[in-house]
Formats: sequence, C-alpha cells, structure tokens
Amino acid sequence: MMYFLKQILSMTIVSTVLGVTSGCGETGKTPGSASVEIPLNKIWAYHMPGTREISDLEPNIFGSKVANLPANERFRLSQESFTELIVNKLQ
Repeated sequence: MMYFLKQILSMTIVSTVLGVTSGCGETGKTPGSASVEIPLNKIWAYHMPGTREISDLEPNIFGSKVANLPANERFRLSQESFTELIVNKLQ
C-alpha cells in the first residue's frame, strides 16, 4: 500500500511541476511569459526512471548502511522519513 502511495506522490509532484511549467506560454497567460522546459534529471521523484531519487536525500533511512538492519527497524526508520510525512499529509 505504501509503495503505491509513494508512486502516486511521485507522479503528482512531477505532473504538477510539468503542468505548471508547460502552461506558462499558453494564450491567455501572462503576456511575455514563455514556457520553460525542465529536464527530468533535474526533478526529484521516488523510483521514477530518469529523475533524481528522492530517497537519496535521506541516506540514514534509505541508504545502504540500513540495508542490513532487521525489517522492523527499517520500517520504523521509514515511518520517520520526510518522504513518509509527505505521503501521510496527502492521504
């Protein structure tokens, strides 16, 4: 369930950013504004190919050094992550 919610979070963040930037040059928008293209490799997302991995911002929770911890400890750490806080606020 959490994996699904995190995927939705990633798609929401990316589509919001892309939607805001793609609409800048449309008719009826602010005169003189132009659309801006943001490369995917400049956007943070959760497990979305071509983007920056947002979990890299929390190496103490998602990094390689926690991979050997027991599952219940990894779960506890993930519940304290900022990524998880965002998902919980979106529910």
